[in-house]
Amino acid sequence: RCVGLFSYINGADIRQLVLTEVNIIGGFYVGGLAGCARSNNTLEANTMMGSVESIYSGGAYTGGLLGYINRNNVIRANLVSGRVAAEGDNVGGLIGEAGLYNTVEGNLSTAWVEGSSGVGGLLGGTYWFLSLLQTNTLRNNYWATDASGQSTSYGSRRENNYSGLELTTLRCEVTANGSDCSDTTLYNNWDTYGVTDTNGVFQPYWDFGSNQQLPALNLNGIIHRDSDGDGVADDIDVYPLSFAAS
Repeated sequence: RCVGLFSYINGADIRQLVLTEVNIIGGFYVGGLAGCARSNNTLEANTMMGSVESIYSGGAYTGGLLGYINRNNVIRANLVSGRVAAEGDNVGGLIGEAGLYNTVEGNLSTAWVEGSSGVGGLLGGTYWFLSLLQTNTLRNNYWATDASGQSTSYGSRRENNYSGLELTTLRCEVTANGSDCSDTTLYNNWDTYGVTDTNGVFQPYWDFGSNQQLPALNLNGIIHRDSDGDGVADDIDVYPLSFAAS
């Protein structure tokens, strides 16, 4: 249990970490960055590109970035591309399952996601009594419905700008807070996620590129782009300039 680059994190602050050509296979609580995140962790502007898989047939709790987050964690402006798969339950492109009082905002997943039940494009299922409490803050998140194969994600609500959209729509908008490509505002407040450099200049994490590309993370001056907008990041795309192949 708790399988990932880090097995278990608690009180960690992890920012601008790039994981590419990932290939992680575990039992349950499996994530690209960490299998288990207990409390008071901040994960901001990290990207996972590759494959995360659980071979457990029960509660798999598997996510592209994190398998399970417990409480009081901040998961902000992260990007997942590739594949998240499990034989069991509670599987999400970004997070397999969330506990209580977590903030999940400004994230994007274009990963293919598959599992038995409790499967979501961005966030997998949760225990029924936790879902009744509805204590997690989930906003300004997106996942690609066609690239993920998932039309739903736990807790998604359009009024919170937490939506599943097709790649064509996700590519179309080239600014934060844009309303040209959908009947709702896309990438709400994404221009506020960033870091102030040594010269005191604010540098946004998200770079939008052209209307044929997906938003990309600009981390330490390197843009991790999906140039052809097919949902597969250039770092792991054998044909990065051909939408028809990846």
